[in-house]
Amino acid sequence: MSRSVSIGIINTTDMIAEVLLEQFADAAADWNATLALFDTDAQSGDTALFNGRPALVRPLDEIDFSLLDLAFVCGDFAQQQIDNAVAQSCKIIDLRRSAITGHAIVAGVNDDQIVKYDILRSPHPIAVCLAPIIDALSQLQPVDSYAVTAMMPASEAGNAGIKALAAQTAKL
Repeated sequence: MSRSVSIGIINTTDMIAEVLLEQFADAAADWNATLALFDTDAQSGDTALFNGRPALVRPLDEIDFSLLDLAFVCGDFAQQQIDNAVAQSCKIIDLRRSAITGHAIVAGVNDDQIVKYDILRSPHPIAVCLAPIIDALSQLQPVDSYAVTAMMPASEAGNAGIKALAAQTAKL
């Protein structure tokens, strides 16, 4: 029997966390894993649905990274907290690009490097789409660098981005 893996999901109210919980629920029967949920705004007794049942969500200050093998960061999380997790032998997968450090991994392009790093970052969705194309083009003709411009909605930056756009609009 394989050893149990302890997985933490940080900032469970983020939309990415909700999707991640759905994906984990689909695979839960095949895994030998325990799941711990944490959120910035969690109060005593808060729950999130996992596999059709409520699961306890604890405040961020209750995280003991020494008890986690892997943590998915789904919302804002300070670099200091990420470094603290790594110092306690917990690998981090940053799905919100909170980490200043870390290595971007794209499936099919450089996923063979996952085991080398303690902090993995999910690249921006545009980079995830472009990486396989650029990888294929690079095999045909080596290129030193690429420049990509993407026009993104203010909502990409969450409530802060929407408020900033509203303030800029009000000044017009």
